[in-house]
Amino acid sequence: MENNKIFEIIDKYDVISFDIFDTLIKRMVNNPKQIFDIVEKKYNETYNEKISSFKIYRIASENEIKDHIATINDIYDNMKKYYSCDVCNTLKEIEILTEKEYCISNPNMKEIYDYCKKKNKKMYAVSDMYMSSDVLKEILKNNFYEIEKIIVSCEYNCNKKSSELFKFIPEYGKNKILHIGDSLRADYIGAKKAGIDAFKIKKIKFKNDNDNYEVLLTIKNNNNYFYNLGYSILAPVLLEFVKWLKLKFKNENVSDIYFFAREGKIYKRVFDILYNGEFNTKYLYISRRAITMSNFKYMKFDDLNSILKYFTIKKNSTLGDTIKYLNLDLDYNGIDISQNVYSFLKNEDLYSKIDSALKLESNKVNEITLEYLKQENLENDFSIVDIGWNGTMQKCLITFLNNNNINFELNGHYFLMLKELEKSHSFIKLNTKLSNSIMDNPLLIENLFQCVDGSTIGYKKNNNIVEPIKKEIEFDDYSKDAIENIDKGIIDFILNWKKYGFVLDEEKFKTENLNRFMDFIDNPNKIDVNEFSKFCYSDIKNDCKLISSDLNMKKGLYNSGWKYGYLKSKLKIKLNYKFMIKILKKISKIKKI
Repeated sequence: MENNKIFEIIDKYDVISFDIFDTLIKRMVNNPKQIFDIVEKKYNETYNEKISSFKIYRIASENEIKDHIATINDIYDNMKKYYSCDVCNTLKEIEILTEKEYCISNPNMKEIYDYCKKKNKKMYAVSDMYMSSDVLKEILKNNFYEIEKIIVSCEYNCNKKSSELFKFIPEYGKNKILHIGDSLRADYIGAKKAGIDAFKIKKIKFKNDNDNYEVLLTIKNNNNYFYNLGYSILAPVLLEFVKWLKLKFKNENVSDIYFFAREGKIYKRVFDILYNGEFNTKYLYISRRAITMSNFKYMKFDDLNSILKYFTIKKNSTLGDTIKYLNLDLDYNGIDISQNVYSFLKNEDLYSKIDSALKLESNKVNEITLEYLKQENLENDFSIVDIGWNGTMQKCLITFLNNNNINFELNGHYFLMLKELEKSHSFIKLNTKLSNSIMDNPLLIENLFQCVDGSTIGYKKNNNIVEPIKKEIEFDDYSKDAIENIDKGIIDFILNWKKYGFVLDEEKFKTENLNRFMDFIDNPNKIDVNEFSKFCYSDIKNDCKLISSDLNMKKGLYNSGWKYGYLKSKLKIKLNYKFMIKILKKISKIKKI
């Protein structure tokens, strides 16, 4: 029911009584008994004397008290048959602190509470709980609730289900009272039995009791599509990625970590939030062009074709494009630079000029690139992090460091490597369903983990500091906004996870997060298609949308960064697009990813 309709009901009453848990307050767990798992985890992380089976003993100790409604002190007195007195006192303290930490305001109910306050209603809280009213009052106060009196079952030795607890409301029998809560038996039927009017709010039920991912989703505070994508789908994947990175770094006993621009920016932000201070992390403006150019002078090329291949010059590039990209000071009088560069493969004079100009440029670029990497202390033992694919940057960097006699030992860590490479590690394993989804749509993945910044093309010196030279940002306003909202959603989830995140079965949780990510890639819906049809990944080409608008299926698939999304946009219905792409690759000339 909309709040304005609840307000109309509230207007009829002088006194409002609220349930506390799952009404005014939400616990940041899928199941209240998860609190006991967290207590055990906190205790074992703090003390040398480890405990086990705490949840089992904690539940049993409460259930064994039959002659009265147990207080928290009663429960822990009963637990002394399982643990020592000192351990029980410590566990009790941890449980109370954990309850306070994991309780947050229910925003919808806070709005109702604020309305009651504005209307000068008398407000009480009635709770079936083993915690004292003082603890509950502190929890409510921490979440900006000021309640006149808290009536708790363990202090009155009766509960809401029996209806008796409601009779301790000071206004009982004097004024018309409305009780609001989530439990049918306790809050609705119990109140009615006591002669109090009741309003039952909807109870949130979670499918999974083993972790609290689902309850974290309930505190999203943004209705933006891209924010929610970052928060709900991408952040949990990056959570698993950085947990994997941490384990790798610990095993390698390396403290210096370099995250490569540009995907590395969001990786680093997530990593630093969770593991700040454990490692020395840096964001490295790495330039493939600069490293490749630096290495040129150490190599020998027999013809122009091998040079073009080395710099991966595209087949449709003009000679002018190539000269500009390579930043060459070249005498090309009498040559039409608008012609395709590959039409000059037999021109020995041009090859000789380009080779000489490249060696001069290589010397210059090598010098400033070396200065930048030394400035960033890129030497000795270190690790690098990037999105992956073919590991080209790692290979180029190793060659560069060797050529410049830098002493180093490096390991590469990647989201996904498409082939095996020495000293490299891939988070997503090859030949899995998820790796196949990513390999079909690499441009989509790059842009999901992107930042709004120009790609690095070289370096320059400014007041004795070497700085990156960047290309102009290629994203339009819509795409910039999308990327920024994705990143905001990712960071908000990670911050919430750092505070409230908990999981019992790590492997199951990881599998669920990766499967959720794969399902997003494989099964785009109408909203996904609509949003990503407006997302541009580059301004270099005319058709640069992640989901092309081209009606020609072959061209549309070739130009789309999200091929499954393109098929969905054209066919409209839910199909196995991954299988369709696999078949189409076999029977057509569509370029393989």
